[in-house]
Amino acid sequence: MAEETKDNRVTILMAPSELKEVDDWSFSHRVRSRGEAIRRLISMGIAAEPILRDLLRLIEHLNDPELAKHEKAIREALGN
Repeated sequence: MAEETKDNRVTILMAPSELKEVDDWSFSHRVRSRGEAIRRLISMGIAAEPILRDLLRLIEHLNDPELAKHEKAIREALGN
């Protein structure tokens, strides 16, 4: 994807708190533009989805209360 031209525009609406999170992430990772930060975050989310699904299956299988504390956050991240 990195070598493709970036000539497609996508307009999204974001809450001020979401935009602040993007800007904070961008600043902490030294990413100069919001667009680049959003592209990177989307890419990371797409890559993380199968890992999070595997982690949920592992948590359910192990039935470990320490791991179960994270189950809700993982489900929310996956939209479940």
